[in-house]
Amino acid sequence: MIFLFLFVGMLPPGIFGWFLVRTIEGQTPVLFRTERIAMGFLMGTTLTMFLMFLGHVLLRIPLSFLGFAGVQLILVVLSAAAHVGLRTRWKKPKMPVPPVSDPLPRWARMLAVILGVWVLVKLAAGLVLLTATPIYFDDVFNNWNMRGKIFFVTERLALNIETGNDVIGSGGVNSYPPTIPMIKTWLAKLAGRWEEGLVNAPHILWYVCIIVLFYFALRRRSNLLPSMLGTLMLISLPLLFMHGTNPYADGFLAAHIFAAVSLLFAAFGSRRPDERDTFFRLGALATAVLVFTKNESLLLHIPPILLLLFCALGVLIWQGKKMTKADALRAVAWYGGMIGAILLPWLIFKWMNGLPFGNAKGIPGFVALWQPGVAYAMYYGLFLEANWMFFFPLLILGCVLSLRHIKQLPSVWIPLAFFLIVFLGQLPLYLFTGLATEALRQTGYARGIIQILPVGLLALVLMYRDLLRKVPTDPRGSKVPK
Repeated sequence: MIFLFLFVGMLPPGIFGWFLVRTIEGQTPVLFRTERIAMGFLMGTTLTMFLMFLGHVLLRIPLSFLGFAGVQLILVVLSAAAHVGLRTRWKKPKMPVPPVSDPLPRWARMLAVILGVWVLVKLAAGLVLLTATPIYFDDVFNNWNMRGKIFFVTERLALNIETGNDVIGSGGVNSYPPTIPMIKTWLAKLAGRWEEGLVNAPHILWYVCIIVLFYFALRRRSNLLPSMLGTLMLISLPLLFMHGTNPYADGFLAAHIFAAVSLLFAAFGSRRPDERDTFFRLGALATAVLVFTKNESLLLHIPPILLLLFCALGVLIWQGKKMTKADALRAVAWYGGMIGAILLPWLIFKWMNGLPFGNAKGIPGFVALWQPGVAYAMYYGLFLEANWMFFFPLLILGCVLSLRHIKQLPSVWIPLAFFLIVFLGQLPLYLFTGLATEALRQTGYARGIIQILPVGLLALVLMYRDLLRKVPTDPRGSKVPK
């Protein structure tokens, strides 16, 4: 019954998201079919909970079964009507398909089948862990599931929570956006009872979204084999898999971050102006819903995305005919309008209820002092533990090798710059503030890497693909056969 309730419960926001994404694409669809399903599910789920949040705060819609069902029914009907109405004005669009790739040899196809079965077994094992194992992670029973259960019982957005050990006021974990707890509340209301296996199950879907979006982001830029190998590398990263198959929110956030950055990356690399505009519109939506995921997005992730947006627009305008100033202003308007539509209500709600803007802590009060032992703990966690496999050594090596071909390797600068800005930007927080314990214990520091790791791996795979394309030459100038 868990999987039946999961399917029924996640279907309405997925349908709403699909209609929304397809409507934003308009006459120029740019997403592949499976990619659009994953993107629609991701965007639709978060945006549905944001609109439910607004309905609850402004219209006093209770967090009951009828409240959730009514809002989702309205969203599905309105989005479907808008899509059908606009579709009658469109010319029949040509759906995008992956670029033609050389067929894989027989041994490679057999190996792909074996590895595919292995991936399915891993996902099945992760699903069993989510649905059949009692929760024991701190942030799960003290934050995500606890808040969802309180919403389930009280049918309201309670900000003062009595627990067995303490009374959590309108700060702490209540400062996080309520998206994940509200999703859990909706599934429990649908089932008529609070069941840990059911409310934990959606996390595997967000992990699958990362896999799907990552594969098609690679497939848009490369052949079949590099895309498959890169996706296999993603699934093989131990700590990412662990967080993708437990009820923490870092996999959920990682999926949204990857969607936002990869769409901006696709917009910059698009050769057709109409496709580029569509990618910018979708990227604006993905960046906007980041606001309602975790607090980190406001301070760590959205500012670099906007910085890279302005850099990308500047480069496109500088290149001449690729983009006009009017096109750039339109892209900025999409980003500003969509982000503002979600950010302003959430900020007003935070200010009115005294909710901090940091990671469940207020921003002021940090003392900048060198924290002993943190630098070694970071080094040990990055290079001597198996959490990231060989990602960081390969990234450093790839960056060094790419310096020789910096003018010929412009395609990876957006995901690479985002990863480095966020990764390096977090270091002072752990080296000089009381957040040092998050690095010493390999908790918050490692989870911060998880959130941006898919973006970094996208840059890594494309970087080495481009490096391998640089065929060496002999002294006479002729190419050496591969």
